[in-house]
Amino acid sequence: MTPAVWVALLGIALTLVVAVWAERVAFGRQNEGFERQADGVQSAVEGRLDTYVALLRATVGLFAASDEVTPAEFQNFIASLDLIERYPGVQGIGYAAWLDSPGARAEVRRDLPVGTRLWPDTAGGESAIVFLQPLDRRNLAALGYDMYSEPIRREAMRRARTLDVPASTSAVTLVQEMDADRQPGFLVYLPLSRADGVFQGWIYAPFRARDFFDRVFAAEAGPETRNVTVREGGADGTVLWPARPVSPAGGGFSTVREVSFGGQTWRLEMSAPRGLGQSGVPIAILMIGLFLTALLSLAWHWQDRLLEAAQRARTRSDLLLKEVNHRAANSLQLVASFVYLQAQAVTDPKARAALVATRARILAVSRVHQRLYTDDSVDGVELKAYIETLTEGLADAFEAGGRRLEVEAVEVRTDTDRAISVGVVLVELVSNAAKYAYPPDHPGDIRVRLRREDQTLRLEVEDDGAGFDPATKAKGSGLGMKVVHAMVTKLAGELLVEPLSPGVRVSVVFSIAG
Repeated sequence: MTPAVWVALLGIALTLVVAVWAERVAFGRQNEGFERQADGVQSAVEGRLDTYVALLRATVGLFAASDEVTPAEFQNFIASLDLIERYPGVQGIGYAAWLDSPGARAEVRRDLPVGTRLWPDTAGGESAIVFLQPLDRRNLAALGYDMYSEPIRREAMRRARTLDVPASTSAVTLVQEMDADRQPGFLVYLPLSRADGVFQGWIYAPFRARDFFDRVFAAEAGPETRNVTVREGGADGTVLWPARPVSPAGGGFSTVREVSFGGQTWRLEMSAPRGLGQSGVPIAILMIGLFLTALLSLAWHWQDRLLEAAQRARTRSDLLLKEVNHRAANSLQLVASFVYLQAQAVTDPKARAALVATRARILAVSRVHQRLYTDDSVDGVELKAYIETLTEGLADAFEAGGRRLEVEAVEVRTDTDRAISVGVVLVELVSNAAKYAYPPDHPGDIRVRLRREDQTLRLEVEDDGAGFDPATKAKGSGLGMKVVHAMVTKLAGELLVEPLSPGVRVSVVFSIAG
């Protein structure tokens, strides 16, 4: 066999190897890109749901801040949210009252528009939709409806009230469906209680499923959203979007993501065709097989480009992650500034104090994001540096009033959610000590310590002031200690109050990791 034949055979063999390798690399890159797109679709759905839950919590806050919310106040509040333009996909936000007494029924009839009845007309009606904004023709038809009379809605309402969490229904037909083209829908509930703890009803939002997902996927505006089917539950569940299920692309990529929300699970079935022209790559390589040297040079060059592209993608991902945290921190700082400006404009001392406390809580969360995008590590927050940064702003405010803030903390890293809870607890305890431990214009020390005890941490705030008896009524609104108890519960920790002579030491003991 002549050398020319050996060269030809070697060239053909190398060409076949490179062709197979190129095909697999292309397939792997396409598959990775498809998986990233699928993650983006899942994140878009989860992010939009979190946004709407935040709107419901804001509406709960409206009721908590007012002794009695009138129809006009509710309408003005929802109008200020600008739901249609800024939060498309939701049918509205409403309030359903719990009819536990004749007095409650009388209050509901007073707030409903003239001529609106409670329905269905049963003697044992247990709830009624009182407010629902924006009040278009669909929502107007729902006023007075007893959602508790319908089993699917009742199950979600009970779950929200019992567990004190957002609860979603499975697929239902909304009472707002008045046209021939009816869509499946779902509702999300949050429990609402008065300041004295008496259950009042639910803040809720109804969604037309196809409208909701239309807006979510329109915001994504990517090719992957053209081949998505959303089902409720498993593979045979009710199709929520689109109107007709999408058939998977033959010979392409497919994956399934699950979104758990409010006690329900949605199945996102996604598919995409493979890129065009891939079958021609091996043929093209075979045609230039005799040019072995050039082919090998091209292969190395291609490999270098692939590695460079992968590095650029990784760098871009890192930059995007830092940019997200940076923007989140900036947004929180902007909200804190708005709250500060509002506090300056309020003349009521209690309202101003509440706004100042709210600003401090927002800044506590903002500082976590600031630590994240200034830290090379994204797997948690260094508590010592975070506490020192957080207390710097508190010290500037308190030392001007004669309070000295001392900080002693160990170096320990924990996850972001726990860091936020620790920051909120610290702000509340230090603020309470600054306001109530010493008489006005009287100097005094406030000591903050973070200690490690095996696998637990102990956060202490100590003063030499008048002391604190948790059994007595709070000096202020009591909201600060409610926030502390809520954060301690989230940390799965323990709150300890230790009288000193003089003063008091308040400690929170919690594990380093959740």
